[in-house]
Amino acid sequence: MSDSVLLAEDNAADVLFFKRACQKVGWSPSLKVVANGHDALTVLSGGPASAGVALDRAILDIKLPLLSGLEILKWIRASERWAGLPVVVLTSSQQPEDIEAAFRLGCDAYLVKPVKFADLTRVAGALRAWSAGGAFQDLPERMRPPS
Repeated sequence: MSDSVLLAEDNAADVLFFKRACQKVGWSPSLKVVANGHDALTVLSGGPASAGVALDRAILDIKLPLLSGLEILKWIRASERWAGLPVVVLTSSQQPEDIEAAFRLGCDAYLVKPVKFADLTRVAGALRAWSAGGAFQDLPERMRPPS
């Protein structure tokens, strides 16, 4: 099963570990990796880096250079073309204000980056199931929208 996924992540090690975790669970999405918010918007807005890009979903870190993941999410939800794009925030931030802002802006899920590779593999498995049209598995990393 293949998906086309925008991965906005500025930490090269996190990108590498994410790719390895995806391989481990048998998910091989076509990743369009960008290291800053500006490049993410360039891809989404049809700039030169977006040639031939069709996206099925986006995974955003919050703490990105140039534009934050929250600013990207706000742009996505305001975009006529991308408003319905499924978006997961995958970040190290557990700050209540970041979680609340992400859900207020319309993310589909908020996941805290696990420290252990085994836990990251569980996250990749949950993302794989979600990409296949299923629901997220009940992960402790999953943050639910505020009530």
